[in-house]
Amino acid sequence: MTNQQQNLKLNRRGTSQAQLMSIMTADWSNFRSVLVTLSRLPDDTTTWDLYTGFENWGSIVYIDIEENAKGQRTGFAKIRFEPPPRQPVQPGSPWKISIQQRNVRLVIDEIRPQENEAGIRSPLQHFVPAKVVLKPSTLTFGIMAEPNTFMRMQSVRPLSPQDDLSVTVNFRRRKLEINFPIFFQDDARPDLAERVVMYRMEAKFESIAKVYRVSSTQTTAVVISFEYPPRFFHKKHDVERTHDVGRLSWGDTDLWARAVDISHDLNVSRIMPACLETNRYYIDIGRWTTYQLQLDPAAQGQWTTVEEALVDWNIKTVLENMQFVTKTEPRLWSVIESSNPAPKLPNSGLLASVGHIALPFDVRYQLEVCISHGVIEERNVTRNFLLKLQELSTKKVQDQNRARLVLEYAADQNRRIFDPMSLFGDEGAMTFYPPCTHVPPHCALVRKVTITPTRIYFHTPTLETTNRVVRHYGHLQENFLRVSFTDELNDGRINGCDTVRDNELYTRAFRVMNNGIQMGRSHWKFLAFGNSQIRENGAFFFSERDGVTCDSIREWMGRFTHIKRVAKYAARLGQCFSTTRLLGDIPSPTIVSIPDVVRDKYTFTDGVGKISPRLAKMIADEWKQDTVPSGFQFRMGGCKGVLVRWPDVKDLEVHIRKSQKKFSSEFNGLEIIRVSNYTTATLNRQTITILSCLGVPDSVFMTLLQQQLRDYDHAMTDRAIACKLLRQHVDESQSSVMIANMLDYGFMEASEPYVKSMLQLWRSWSLKYLKEKARIPISESAFVLGGVDETGTLKGYINKRRGRNQKIVKELPEIFLQISDPNNRGEPKIITGVCIVGRNPSLHPGDIRVVKAVDVPALHHLRDVVIFPMNGDRDVPSMCSGGDLDGDDFFVIWNKDLIPNEWTHPPMELEDSSAPELDHVPTVQELMIFFTMYMKNNSLPIIAHAHLAQADFWDSGAKDLRCIELAKLHSKAVDYVKSGVPAELEKKLKPRHYPHFMEKKNSYHSDRILGQMFDSVNQVHFTPNYETPFDARILKRFTIDPEMLKKARKIKSQYDTALKRIMGQMEVRTEFEVMSGFIMSKPRVGTVYKMHETVRRETDALRQQFKDDCIEAAGGSRDFKVLAPFVAAMYQVTHEEVQIALHECRTPHIRKDGRQGLRQIKPESMPLISFPWLFDGILGRIATTAADGSPEKRKASVTKESASPTTKETYVLKPDDLQNMEYERTSAGVFHRGQVLRLFHHDDDDGDVVQDEQPSHYDDGDGDFVEKEQQQ
Repeated sequence: MTNQQQNLKLNRRGTSQAQLMSIMTADWSNFRSVLVTLSRLPDDTTTWDLYTGFENWGSIVYIDIEENAKGQRTGFAKIRFEPPPRQPVQPGSPWKISIQQRNVRLVIDEIRPQENEAGIRSPLQHFVPAKVVLKPSTLTFGIMAEPNTFMRMQSVRPLSPQDDLSVTVNFRRRKLEINFPIFFQDDARPDLAERVVMYRMEAKFESIAKVYRVSSTQTTAVVISFEYPPRFFHKKHDVERTHDVGRLSWGDTDLWARAVDISHDLNVSRIMPACLETNRYYIDIGRWTTYQLQLDPAAQGQWTTVEEALVDWNIKTVLENMQFVTKTEPRLWSVIESSNPAPKLPNSGLLASVGHIALPFDVRYQLEVCISHGVIEERNVTRNFLLKLQELSTKKVQDQNRARLVLEYAADQNRRIFDPMSLFGDEGAMTFYPPCTHVPPHCALVRKVTITPTRIYFHTPTLETTNRVVRHYGHLQENFLRVSFTDELNDGRINGCDTVRDNELYTRAFRVMNNGIQMGRSHWKFLAFGNSQIRENGAFFFSERDGVTCDSIREWMGRFTHIKRVAKYAARLGQCFSTTRLLGDIPSPTIVSIPDVVRDKYTFTDGVGKISPRLAKMIADEWKQDTVPSGFQFRMGGCKGVLVRWPDVKDLEVHIRKSQKKFSSEFNGLEIIRVSNYTTATLNRQTITILSCLGVPDSVFMTLLQQQLRDYDHAMTDRAIACKLLRQHVDESQSSVMIANMLDYGFMEASEPYVKSMLQLWRSWSLKYLKEKARIPISESAFVLGGVDETGTLKGYINKRRGRNQKIVKELPEIFLQISDPNNRGEPKIITGVCIVGRNPSLHPGDIRVVKAVDVPALHHLRDVVIFPMNGDRDVPSMCSGGDLDGDDFFVIWNKDLIPNEWTHPPMELEDSSAPELDHVPTVQELMIFFTMYMKNNSLPIIAHAHLAQADFWDSGAKDLRCIELAKLHSKAVDYVKSGVPAELEKKLKPRHYPHFMEKKNSYHSDRILGQMFDSVNQVHFTPNYETPFDARILKRFTIDPEMLKKARKIKSQYDTALKRIMGQMEVRTEFEVMSGFIMSKPRVGTVYKMHETVRRETDALRQQFKDDCIEAAGGSRDFKVLAPFVAAMYQVTHEEVQIALHECRTPHIRKDGRQGLRQIKPESMPLISFPWLFDGILGRIATTAADGSPEKRKASVTKESASPTTKETYVLKPDDLQNMEYERTSAGVFHRGQVLRLFHHDDDDGDVVQDEQPSHYDDGDGDFVEKEQQQ
């Protein structure tokens, strides 16, 4: 606040006469806004009372009725007027209004004017206006029909001289806003009154794709195109309804509600299924994402200012001779006729009715993938294009999948194709191979759909691990859809909201669930949702066929008639949709029922059973585990939880407890979700907050942090330190161990590009989460699955009064933990002594328990699971954030410095809250309503953030009463999906300010431990390494037959396509992130943990598929002598592609503006290089052993061709090099060993401009590059 603004802050206590005169005589029209503070408010005052009492002063934009920290009214309220009231208001003056139908005299306590902003500084430090308001004469919605042709779909003009059509370019908020009116008059319904609805479009600068300016003698047209649909809102007419009873704040944004369509007929969207084939909208705000603004001479000068300023935000205006054409309806939907949903049809099934064209289901689906993503515009689809697709789908052609593959190729490129017929002349499209030549038994090609507020996106099928339902109905796999509901794609997930502002988003989701999704004759209906799916707003849909209906599938899944609560019913259905692998060697195991151990109200064996060693060995073989795991998270009919291996369980038995059996089912096959393994535990913001309040000094965390930072720096140059860290800090994907193994083979000394990139990524990822999440790996720790001591040996927790700082080791509850020691090649190591144990997230001071790890010989057969006692007054898992043993992971830390001073803080008491039972089995309609209400009421992330902020702000940290309340609320929010009872966050618990490390608005600089840690870490940007040469030890090992190289190149082409699909759908920038699980970006939807889990699952399936393909291509043997030459061939073709790409990058090309440029060496324009590393162990043996694979240490040579990064001339190709690697460049693209090597898009103009004095290269059309002096 400036001195002048401080002088303008007036109140009735201590205001000088001079200040008062200054403000009262000022021209209030020069102020941007005025904040008025009122006092002496009755406790029953509402925001609506204040709105009606002061609306005649001027435009009210904000009202806040104050409460103190205890949630009690203070008698004060604030009202902001923007623009300010027409007449000055004097502090101290009374004002009479009606509150709850009685007259009340309030006092104007304070006046705080805010001056108009003259301007702001742009990113390039230029002075630009804070915002510019334009008044276009016309706003036109449309599409780009051709590269320079705008098709006008619908126009809007001002309905009055008022400000009902305006464009605001807000540079301060980096946002574009368009307000426009729509006049509605339904000729078919004369009983409905005419009405005008105000709409608003909001878009961030970064969502603007292109800006064009088309000038004529009279007017200027500005055309703005967006990659994704912006957000739309409509203004509510009933202002009173926007003032919710009980809410103490109101803003003018509450007047604007999200809009999902603009349609004259409101009933159509309520009853019609979601589909692409539609013309029901007056304005299709989801697909008409290019806007034309017609500016008269008065507005043209303003636009010049805007245009010049936008350049500083990297938004350049293109001067274009654009064509404007009138709206035409697409012929596609009147010509195309869907076939039977079955993917395999006889030839007769392709015969269409007269005048119509029938396409097989998979071709039709892939066409709609392209249309929904904007790759192909429906108006560009011609009859000839459809006929060609039909022709390529018949058995008369050699490759009857070619039509689908051409469309898959187009979808993978994800770039607009204005002439779809050009695909058939694209050699890349016509030679495109499917990435999935065979599907592993536990996987399936799954179709996905994303529903946004305004659009529907179909996705190319991807390989996924299946679930019980999809496996059972394997012959109908194509009839299943995995559906996700999100906000617009550039906005991410739909978050919960405690107002009605976003109700249309939830209504849209409900309508889709209720009405289904249509594509031709396929009509997908809501089926059910998995327990993790609902947390990410996802569900399964099914297209009924051959008597198999959604009802019959649900009936097959199990018997649920005993369940009368909607949330529990949904959770039990969801059990069947867990991602699992079926143990196929036996139809079902022998099930033995054993009792639970229950004491008082606590179940000590909640969710855990036993499995025989023989079954455990069968699972280990199925999962290709080197050692037999001790624990398995499973599903079996209506049973769920964890099975722990015990020697007393015989043959093919599993021992199941009542707490594990949720319903009965005809199907009782044993399905495994995951097996137990060892992972290093990490501290995070929540655990540090709790340990800090329990007495662990700040210096302990800072010492750990500083040591971690030093180790990461040294690991980049010291192999011993790198291997030690990588094996100590094991991630859940075990990628760190894989990288350490690579380093053992000498690839670090060789500066091998892939290994070096993975090492750099590991460091960048570690530093990123160290800064953002305070994620510190702890060497003396484990993160493992939980089990119970079936021998009854371990001592349990005894509930008795103890002093807060009392430390009696013999009274601690006991655990047993034996880990695979990462410092001793995975040998078993039994942990003993005082430890802490907990579960993520830990928000309550009692969530982290101090325990004693002991050695129990009877438990020595268990490894990489933490075993809890079944004795005591209360089970230990339930004290750890309300955990149980049905699949929860627990962290155990035995670092003495992290053992807190306070050992016996009382655990949080669990409150059992469940929605009332119904008098009937829940209906499908009630399931849909629950799903929708969960989307609206899910407040889990808001509560977690509130806890973190409050714990940092208050002196007592997580022990503050507000934090205790928030911890209980968080537990309730976690259980909402099972209980059906939402957690409601009261205003008194909401933070008013946030610590700077949370990177939110209204922040303060925190000097608490998390603030100190945040300030101590600098992130390192990850840049893949492409320019150091590949390892000559592998390249020179074998003389490889050209046919083998072609085989390897063909499989690599398929592998690259499959991997790029995962990258594209998960929005991960580089292959290194996908293959390691060290993902640098945040998901639009869902948690980072869930994203890592999904990527890991899909990558594991991809690895297995292509390893099998390569082994088969090598001769079908895993023997080193047979497989090693083929793996070396994989390495060589990858090496050649990188050479070609670097050569292309260093060869100047002609830019669109006529100048020469060099393409940048970046992941988007480089080939994928992870392919040979599917066999990292084989590559290591090739590099370090003799020709027969016997041990013979071969050091990495540090020569120019294998290791030295000092020169780039290694990759300047000569004509002989090009010929030897069968590389040529044609107008259709770059070809390498018979396969298209797509390195760049044709219109990729990124890169540096080549200076005039540099020599250039040009392509003479024959693939030879000739150096030629550039003409001056």
